Amino acid sequence: MRGRAPAPQLLIIEDNVSIATLVGEAFEEEGYRIAGYAKSVEQSLEMIKRCKFDLALLDAHLKESHSGPAAVELRKRNIPFILMTGSKDMVSSAHAGAPIILKPFKMSELLEAVGRLCARH
Repeated sequence: MRGRAPAPQLLIIEDNVSIATLVGEAFEEEGYRIAGYAKSVEQSLEMIKRCKFDLALLDAHLKESHSGPAAVELRKRNIPFILMTGSKDMVSSAHAGAPIILKPFKMSELLEAVGRLCARH
């Protein structure tokens, strides 16, 4: 273990608790650390400001809100994120350039996308 970089920490921003839990468990099994979970825009903005993490998994639509404000805050802090969405219609200019994973997705697809993003940053 000596000399190895610590495992990346993820913030999971997803309003569906079942999806968030499954994703978190899958990433923990792969050695990632989960910095926290947020299920609303307000909660995500608070966690982005107070938590330390390396990248985020961001649902495009949180409860009754668009996740654009969270994407903007992540970009201000130079924190990369992957957008998870059930429809490309939910993608806005705030999400531009972020990798997109369409729901329903295979966990292997999400794991691979995060691995690629970690390799770039």
